[in-house]
Amino acid sequence: MSKLLICVQLCAQLSVTALFAPGSTQAAGYSIREQSVEAMGSAMAGAAAMTDGPSAQFANPASLSWIRGNRVSAAAFPIRPDIRAETRSPSSTVLGTPITGRQKVKAEESVTTGSLFFDHHLSRDLTLGLGITAPFGLAVDYPRDWAGRYYAQNAKLETLDVNPALAWRANSSLSLGIGISFQHTRTEIGTALDLGTINALPVALGGFGNAFDALGLIPGDPDSDGRLVFRGKGTGVGWNAGLLWRSGGGTRLGVAYRSDVHIGLDGHLDYDLPGGELISGGTGLFRDGKGELTLRNPGHFSVSLVHPTGLRWTLLADITWTHWSVFDNLIVRAKDDSQLDVARRVDWQDNWRYSLGLGYSASDTLNLRAGLSFDGSATREEGPFTAAAPDGNRLIATMGMSFSPDPSFGLDFAYQYMRFEDNRLDRDTILPEDSLSGNVNVRYRSSAHILGVQLRWSF
Repeated sequence: MSKLLICVQLCAQLSVTALFAPGSTQAAGYSIREQSVEAMGSAMAGAAAMTDGPSAQFANPASLSWIRGNRVSAAAFPIRPDIRAETRSPSSTVLGTPITGRQKVKAEESVTTGSLFFDHHLSRDLTLGLGITAPFGLAVDYPRDWAGRYYAQNAKLETLDVNPALAWRANSSLSLGIGISFQHTRTEIGTALDLGTINALPVALGGFGNAFDALGLIPGDPDSDGRLVFRGKGTGVGWNAGLLWRSGGGTRLGVAYRSDVHIGLDGHLDYDLPGGELISGGTGLFRDGKGELTLRNPGHFSVSLVHPTGLRWTLLADITWTHWSVFDNLIVRAKDDSQLDVARRVDWQDNWRYSLGLGYSASDTLNLRAGLSFDGSATREEGPFTAAAPDGNRLIATMGMSFSPDPSFGLDFAYQYMRFEDNRLDRDTILPEDSLSGNVNVRYRSSAHILGVQLRWSF
């Protein structure tokens, strides 16, 4: 049989959007920017110009220069996404047979992320910092029998970042900072395989030519589906740098950059097929084996402003560019040359986030803040789009507070509501790369509620 058609099918299903779905993410693509509860409370407005606590070093390592003594902070971020997918018209295979399954589903999976930061004043002008964060991640899980399962089914991604940094205060107004980012990523991607359709297609078209009719395979039937899962893990190294300028009146301007990080993941491709070893033994394909995947976590560039008005109010602003266009193609390679590689055109675009915020000093121990943000989509309007990536422009509203009953101890709280623009996956005409996934028309409505709780200590 032809490997080409099967490879195209796997390319469409094991796609980058299944890996980087926004099920539990807080920024465009699959990034998680809310590592600091203070910055989260203002919708990231002013993040690269903040000096409130040790967590400010994530947005800008130069912020470390404006501290004395030692500080540590620990935060938790429970994330409750809501992703609803509704099939708008009957789905069918390339053979015209109906794809049976649920028409209305929810795909989210609640998760909790966290962060830990430490800084230490080495000398009058040098400060050392350390951040442990989860800057990239997702958790999305569709029901096994939903109508779009041949486009996406489930995905998980976890990234741990360990980021030591050093800041130098050049003078009373300017500081510089630089850091090294060590990232470790684990992922699991799962998708359904329409073996009923593959079996019914003639050999000349890349199918099995009804060779496995004895298994009772039915096109588009979830009971006839196979399943493919890739699990892998790997590490990569990047860097970050920034500068922070402060005027005599307290206005601060921060500029920060974080590099792309290349990560090679080694793992395993596992197939679950009806009939056990009968299909893989008869075709020589769909055999379990080792695989590898290369990711490139994108870098970003931020400019932030913090401006005290002198009347207890502080104005905050931020603009951030993220390098999502590094995703042109994603390839999962089988280390066994007799098995199929999986390649997918991604074609994501760079995006911009714009944030405005307001802070209010209610007392010496209580500070309040709020913010609004617009975060553009990483997917192109006319680019590749699959059921696992109902991505779109995000509107974000936040509020937060910081309470410091003692100079050596503080509590921070924040709440964020994120709303995605409605998106659709329309496949009335089956594209060549989706030939075995069938046609599907799905409307997505997505949102997320996120809490942030943080403890700060100084010693």
